Amino acid sequence: MEFTGEHLAKIVETEQRCKSNTKRIDEISRKQEDLESLTKSVCLIANEQEHMRNDIKETKDDVKEIKRVVTVNSHESDEVNEIREEVEELKLKPARRWDDLIKVIISGIVGAIITYIAVRLGLK
Repeated sequence: MEFTGEHLAKIVETEQRCKSNTKRIDEISRKQEDLESLTKSVCLIANEQEHMRNDIKETKDDVKEIKRVVTVNSHESDEVNEIREEVEELKLKPARRWDDLIKVIISGIVGAIITYIAVRLGLK
């Protein structure tokens, strides 16, 4: 069998296709790594949210207990006023944590969307 120009053209075409496929595989691998990273981030956010839910429950229980104590000792004294201030502060604490969680979730989602768009546009 003789080696011809047609054989050479087929070899060059096959090499070019191989390089193209390698680039595509590398891009898919990079996208998969990005997706895995995003998945880990979402898992961390969900875990943190669970911890915050437990903290909020504990805080609510503390607030209920403080209210009960205040009701039993209904006289208006400096100590009662201090407890009321602490109750108000405890009431605000879960809201602040919830606000922080929402900020983290929104930031994560926006970051994921931006990453997705950047990947789709081919930005590196």
